[in-house]
Amino acid sequence: MSANEEKEKQKFLFSRRDALKLGGLVGLGAGMVSVARAGYLNGKSINTYSGWEGNEGVQYFDRTPFHVDKPPYKILRSEIKRIEGLDALSDRDRLIKQLGYDKKGFDGVSGLLKEYYERNPKKFEADKLIYEKINPQRKEVEKRMGNRYALSEAWNDAWTVIQPPMPGRPEVSDWEGVRKPAYKIKDPTRMSALIKKVAYTFGASLVGIARLNPAWVYATAAGHRGWEVGEPIKVPEWWEFAIVVGVPHEWDSMASFPTYGAEREASIRGSIAAGRLQAYIKALGYAARVHAPDTPRYEVVIPPIMVDAGLGEQGRFSFIVTPEFGGNIRPTVITTNLPLEPDKPIDIGVREFCKHCKLCAEICPAGAIPLDDYPGEMRGRGIEGWFIDAEKCFAFRQSVPSSKRCKLCMAVCPWSRKNNWIHQGAKQIIPRDRTGMIAKGLTWAQKTFYEIPDKSHFIDPNWGTYREAPWFLRAEDFIE
Repeated sequence: MSANEEKEKQKFLFSRRDALKLGGLVGLGAGMVSVARAGYLNGKSINTYSGWEGNEGVQYFDRTPFHVDKPPYKILRSEIKRIEGLDALSDRDRLIKQLGYDKKGFDGVSGLLKEYYERNPKKFEADKLIYEKINPQRKEVEKRMGNRYALSEAWNDAWTVIQPPMPGRPEVSDWEGVRKPAYKIKDPTRMSALIKKVAYTFGASLVGIARLNPAWVYATAAGHRGWEVGEPIKVPEWWEFAIVVGVPHEWDSMASFPTYGAEREASIRGSIAAGRLQAYIKALGYAARVHAPDTPRYEVVIPPIMVDAGLGEQGRFSFIVTPEFGGNIRPTVITTNLPLEPDKPIDIGVREFCKHCKLCAEICPAGAIPLDDYPGEMRGRGIEGWFIDAEKCFAFRQSVPSSKRCKLCMAVCPWSRKNNWIHQGAKQIIPRDRTGMIAKGLTWAQKTFYEIPDKSHFIDPNWGTYREAPWFLRAEDFIE
């Protein structure tokens, strides 16, 4: 960053004195301004006209003052170690079920899965515990609870009715339906703006673009999307750019994790938006491939791509914290060779915030989130960051009746709040306050004004939720 750029950036940052003055002014004016501001915005914004809602997303945060030339994560080695496909627990889970070991037990594991477990004996013990003890116990709990979660299960499953088809190998699927010849793109910068606009109309809430770093592609496959189990993944030359499309979980259901929480609504909405964008890019004559959560999964590691695309920074709980939604964001990636202009990464002070907050680690029932003040090397891969104990996290999720999900870390995060004026104001102020005073204040307010249940609230026999489940998921009001 040049001296002039640094000088310009400093205009947006607060000193300790600035933070104190601003805090006093905000407290004084909040009561008077909030009503007037709400009325003004309701009259000004087309999004408040019933029946005239816009498709512009909610990317209100101006990232420009926080652009940095390099992503805020640290590379610790000259070469980043790529992740094996079977390291991804959801992919390993799918293979285990495909091979039938979830029913016949783990004593007869063979082939590539056996070779994987020989290299990773702790993962063998963790998986065996899940399928031979945790899963049977959860099913007994579900029998005991009867129809309590019938509505949340129906609502969750209903989102899977429409979704992009499972792709095959990249050299085939990425090019299926691609227009020939391709349209010649005049200006990658303008094309990037067009792609974002179109993605919003398709249902995206956040969109960012990065040049794909090959280190963020899995080193080996987990055995689907056209790949064989353990097959090395050679990064296709047409995976030049990664477009990240994000949508938030429905707020009330997100806050009712772990038992009533439904993950598919955000996953599938994101997948549908990305599938439409994939079709759009192919109609322009360029290769495109959707890498979506859950189904149809992906070959890329999405969190660092989100950082590269300038959407946010990695938090203590491994999710990416965005200015608009905090960690309440479900991302999907489209890899393509459409000429684009990448966005710059941003530094909004998430690391410093997470260093002091620790709410997600304190509430985690699995004890999977580190309480360390500073991040370390992530699983020996050559990159610095906080990382969760994936096996502990997955084991707890598998024990949860109905949802088999958790996301309490996302729900408790002070950044993960609906954008009423007070939270939107705080999210604008915190990145500019490098004293950390306002960030500490927000954490204090979270602990003081919001009830934070003890982690024992979320395990057997209590099986409580973070916040009360919304009315449309409470089966006891509708079903015998």
